[in-house]
Amino acid sequence: MSAPDVTLERQKHRHRKMVRGIWIGVGIIALVSIGAYVAVFGFGADLQEAVPPEL
Repeated sequence: MSAPDVTLERQKHRHRKMVRGIWIGVGIIALVSIGAYVAVFGFGADLQEAVPPEL
């Protein structure tokens, strides 16, 4: 049994939105990581104080 005829252009078109979503997610993670880094090392914030104590 042989593989179906696949065109790369059609596959690129079908996966464009998914790849864009992955890049947006990576960008959000990068922004949050940079923000946490700046908060801790730039302003001396203690992240343990930001977590509420357990009841």
